[in-house]
Amino acid sequence: MGFNSWYALHNHLTPINYTWEPGFVLSNALMNISLWLINNNFQALGYKYINVDDCIVVGRDPVTHELIADPQAFPNGVLNISTWMVEQGFLFGWYSDRGNFTCSCWEGGLKRPGSRGYEALDAQTYANWGITYLKEDSCFDDGVDTNGTYYQYQLMRDGLNSTNKRIFFNMCWGDGVTVASMGRLLGNAWRIAEDDGAGWVPILVNVDVDVTLNNYSKFSIQK
Repeated sequence: MGFNSWYALHNHLTPINYTWEPGFVLSNALMNISLWLINNNFQALGYKYINVDDCIVVGRDPVTHELIADPQAFPNGVLNISTWMVEQGFLFGWYSDRGNFTCSCWEGGLKRPGSRGYEALDAQTYANWGITYLKEDSCFDDGVDTNGTYYQYQLMRDGLNSTNKRIFFNMCWGDGVTVASMGRLLGNAWRIAEDDGAGWVPILVNVDVDVTLNNYSKFSIQK
C-alpha cells in the first residue's frame, strides 16, 4: 500500500496551465506527508510507497532526449528525494504516459512529454533516479488500438526489465476484462475502472468490478 499525490496535492496546480503555484515545492510536501505517515504508524500497517503523479517533468534535453524533472517540484533533483525516501523506509514511485503527452495536457496545461518512442531511455532514467514504482497513463495515444496499446506497454515493460532494477510497473489503461486478460503479461498491476478519488460511490463501483476479475490475477481466490 502507499500514498499517491494526485488527489491530495493537485489543488496546488494553477487552473490556467497546470503549473505549480508560486512557492509550492512538491518534493517538500511529499517529505512532510512521509513523516506524518511514519509518526502515525502507517508503515506498520503496510504502507511502503510514496508515489508522485502528473505534472513532474517539463521537457526533454535537446541533445540526449532525457526527461527533465520539473525544477520547481524537485529543486534538489529526483535522486535526492528517492534516496531520502529509502532512508525513511519508503519506496518512491513516478508517473509517466504511454502517449505523446501526459494527461494534464487535457486541461490545456504545459505540454509535459509522455514516453511514446522513448520507452527504453525513460526506463533507464527512472532507474538512475532511484524510482521503484512506475504508473504509466494512457492519454494522447493518437487512437492506437488495443494491439498497439499492448505493444507500447510491452516496450516499457521490456525497458524497465533491461535496467536490472526492481521497478513495479502499474498500467493505467482502460478498464475491466480488456486489460485484465493480458495485464499480467505486461506488468505488475493495472487499472480496472474509474478514478475513485471523488468519494465512496466510485470506490464501491470499483469493488464491484474487481470481484469479477480475480480469475485474471496471478493468484485466484479459492472458495
